[in-house]
Amino acid sequence: AGPILPYPPEFELSKWYGGGGGGEPSINAVNEKPLVVANLRSKELMVRDGYVSPKDPMQVKVTVYNVKTCWGDSESFTEYSTWRCYSEEGPWVFEFETDGAELAGLTKEIEINETLSIDGQELTLKRLRFNPLQPILFTSGDDNYPGPEISGLHAFIEADDGTQLPLHEKGIPYAGFTRVYVNDEANSAFGKTKSVRISFCLNREWETFPEDFNYEEMRFYNCDPAWSATVDLE
Repeated sequence: AGPILPYPPEFELSKWYGGGGGGEPSINAVNEKPLVVANLRSKELMVRDGYVSPKDPMQVKVTVYNVKTCWGDSESFTEYSTWRCYSEEGPWVFEFETDGAELAGLTKEIEINETLSIDGQELTLKRLRFNPLQPILFTSGDDNYPGPEISGLHAFIEADDGTQLPLHEKGIPYAGFTRVYVNDEANSAFGKTKSVRISFCLNREWETFPEDFNYEEMRFYNCDPAWSATVDLE
């Protein structure tokens, strides 16, 4: 929606936030004329359309209204009555200026335009927006369907050194796969890699799940080498 309007100077984000099963609505009107609405999950404002990182300076204000941490032994922690908690009321306000110029400088937009046949269904890899923190793979998909139209499809990326990471399916406003990683080893591997291998897998039927089953590892899925493509980052 446009045009993009500035927040009014007196704007204060509600202390109630979206997420989970409750809280206030995640969209709030913060100015009437002109109408300005804000999503309480600011991360969504930055990546909703696949935009990775703003180069221009941003003024950031973070208000923490309260903190609370609870602990207990593993056997009783499921019972609220056994929790022991520490809480502190704020607010604490942190204001600073930052920008995403460094990350934007590492971001590459690469056209792929390759169609894969996966279990009898076609999936077109349109382009890869890549940086070591958040790869975004744009694929074919129905605008009325939240994501690529292949049931049980999983995507993985692999760096030159063999580091593998799963991506999450994305449906709105674009069909594809993406994920934000904040992991020193993974970020380093994908920062150095000269190519990215994109692999697709389907769910595997198990009579009994392996004890070491990990839904984020390729080896627990049905992965055909034909369902993959390699993208040259250089």
